[in-house]
Amino acid sequence: MLAELSIENIAVISRARIRFDVGLNIFTGETGAGKSILIGAIGAALGSRTSKDLIRTGENRARVSALFTGLSARTAQRLASLGIDIEEGELLLSREITPDGNLCRINGVSATVAQLRAAGALLLQTHGQQDSWLLSQEETHLGFIDQFGALEGERKAYYGAYDRMRRLQAKLDSLESDASARARKIDLLRYQINEIEAASLQEGEEESLLSRRRLIRNAEKLTELFSHCYMLLSGGEETPGAVAALSDAADDLEAVGKYVPEFSQQAETVRGYQYELDDLAGSLRDQIEELQFDPRELDALEERLEWIGKLKKKYGATITEILSFAKQASQELDELESFEEDASVLTQQLEEAREIARKSAAALTEHRIRAAKELTRLVEQQLKELDMPYAKMEVSLTAKPLAEDGADVAEFLLSVNPGEALKPLAKIASGGEMSRIMLGIKGVLSGKEEIGTLIFDEIDAGISGRAASKVGAKLRAASRGRQIICVTHLAQVAAYGEHHLLIEKAVSDGRTFTEIKPLDETGRISELARIMNGEPITPLALENARELLTRVQAETRDEQTI
Repeated sequence: MLAELSIENIAVISRARIRFDVGLNIFTGETGAGKSILIGAIGAALGSRTSKDLIRTGENRARVSALFTGLSARTAQRLASLGIDIEEGELLLSREITPDGNLCRINGVSATVAQLRAAGALLLQTHGQQDSWLLSQEETHLGFIDQFGALEGERKAYYGAYDRMRRLQAKLDSLESDASARARKIDLLRYQINEIEAASLQEGEEESLLSRRRLIRNAEKLTELFSHCYMLLSGGEETPGAVAALSDAADDLEAVGKYVPEFSQQAETVRGYQYELDDLAGSLRDQIEELQFDPRELDALEERLEWIGKLKKKYGATITEILSFAKQASQELDELESFEEDASVLTQQLEEAREIARKSAAALTEHRIRAAKELTRLVEQQLKELDMPYAKMEVSLTAKPLAEDGADVAEFLLSVNPGEALKPLAKIASGGEMSRIMLGIKGVLSGKEEIGTLIFDEIDAGISGRAASKVGAKLRAASRGRQIICVTHLAQVAAYGEHHLLIEKAVSDGRTFTEIKPLDETGRISELARIMNGEPITPLALENARELLTRVQAETRDEQTI
């Protein structure tokens, strides 16, 4: 349960520490005193959306924390699955709000808003006037049925089948969308592939061509340099070259070596230089011969490079990229040309998926029919206890085309008086009846959940008199074994509270402050009198309030005895 709520600098609440108990906790106070702010503060601690506007005027930050105690083993297990460990059955959720963002903690450890929200969903639920409004929207009725029937697994199973059918349909639609565009694409791909294949490109070809072109363009100068170098090495008709000179030097050193042995090694060294230069001269001679080219070769090189350049502008910055483009184009062409075959396969797969989705939707509908029947039976029981003894409810389930939530349209039908036909609830229920029906539905749904704390924020709107007393009694009964926090403007509801807290607004030094204080029996009588008759509180109003509280206390004592 929610054991304690601490608030600092949130709207008109400067500082407050509120302790809660099990059972029915009632909040009352004048309009504008801060009851909605209190509910908003609880929501903020549990990860609801907040705004920096929530910070009290003149302050730079706001803080709120909620301490939960007595958590069940099941709740602890579910929290652990979220990576949240509780300490001795307690969990502290806190949040600090600043103009620059939020700082969240769980048991003092930094956390995210999403983690607060996930933990809060397991600990507390809030039901307000907007829930009654939701009940007036027919599209929400199916959700109540699925929630009551615990049909999450069945819905997931159906959605998996539906989603596969939807994706196959989209793929087939895309395939069939524009036959003329597909034909144009095929023609373009064929042209591109043929143009690239006709070029017979080779990896590294462009670099080789550029190198050969450089050589040819500089052939005259290179030939002159190579020839001069060759002449220096090999010599001419009248001038011996370096090779012949080294040969003579080696011969002389070999002769010297016969008399001075240490020169034999030098002779071998010189002879080695001779052979190396002779090899170099041979290479120069070969290079000079290679530079003898056909003038038409340069034209052919230029033409080939120009062709490659045109392809690069269209298909890629390099030959590698051009060849890769051709490969991808061929794959795309194969896919487009195999359209008829693919369309036939997809059509078959779609029919199979549609049949599976239909069967899954039919199974979900059967579950919903059973859940709806039991839900309306239990809600009728609740309504009898809420001063609607003749209320009858049914659920109309009609078929619709397969959609994300199945093949059903649900609508709650209601009859509140004997002999009246069942009609759409959203069209005939009054505001007070809608509130009680929602309270009945929430009572049924909460019985299937493990949420320890329920908040009802003015859910009794539009109710008065005997019906209000019935609502109070129902809330008191529902609080057995759990904690209910109820914000109300009705004395008949407030009288059933086991713990009554008053929210008061005061002005001091030109600033507004809100205080929250628990009421003893005298304080409760005074507050009930104020709610029933307004101010000033007269002796008669106090007597009426005392009578109401005494009657309710006697009633609840009798029920506990039974």
